[in-house]
Amino acid sequence: MADDDKLTRVLEVMDARVQLFRSNLASELRLKDELRAQQVAITRQEDTLIACLSERSVQQPATFKARELRLQKLVEDQLRLQPVLARAAIQRTHTQDQLSAALRQKLAIELGIERRDRDKARSSVYSAGDQLLFERNKRR
Repeated sequence: MADDDKLTRVLEVMDARVQLFRSNLASELRLKDELRAQQVAITRQEDTLIACLSERSVQQPATFKARELRLQKLVEDQLRLQPVLARAAIQRTHTQDQLSAALRQKLAIELGIERRDRDKARSSVYSAGDQLLFERNKRR
């Protein structure tokens, strides 16, 4: 009976770990989406600014310089975003690996519990059958 309680507790702990890893993975996927949206927004601003610069470079030299500085700032933002994206991808992969390992462990525990229950059922059937055979042989 103590083994039943221990395995049940271990299974509960594994359920909690799986939920934690799923929660972490969900937040990391949201972060990925947010970072990707930032990257796309920066790229669109760069494209718009480049188109604007090529059209108005001769007509308005003063605004050209300001827009050129803005473009440099966007390029710097894009460069600063790259390592953040890479770290987020590495962390997401690590969390996915942890989730997979936890799910495998949970499955192994569940299969162990099922096997133990099956073995208990068999042993009770065998012991009842053995008792009947013993009594039948005793009567002969």
